[in-house]
Amino acid sequence: MNLYRQESDMPRKSFTPEQIIAKLRQIEVLISQGHSVAGGCRAAGISEQSYYRWRSLPLVTCFSSTI
Repeated sequence: MNLYRQESDMPRKSFTPEQIIAKLRQIEVLISQGHSVAGGCRAAGISEQSYYRWRSLPLVTCFSSTI
């Protein structure tokens, strides 16, 4: 039994770069409409941690002009 890591019944989701960019765009639109980051992440079905991690990826900086 690991005390530091909770086991989950749900498998980890993996997203393609295109899916990541689409979700980031969706969240940015929601934020521009007045939603919070937390609300945008909830609507996109990802955690805030994933949002901030994805924002820091080099992949996203290549497409930053389109986000």
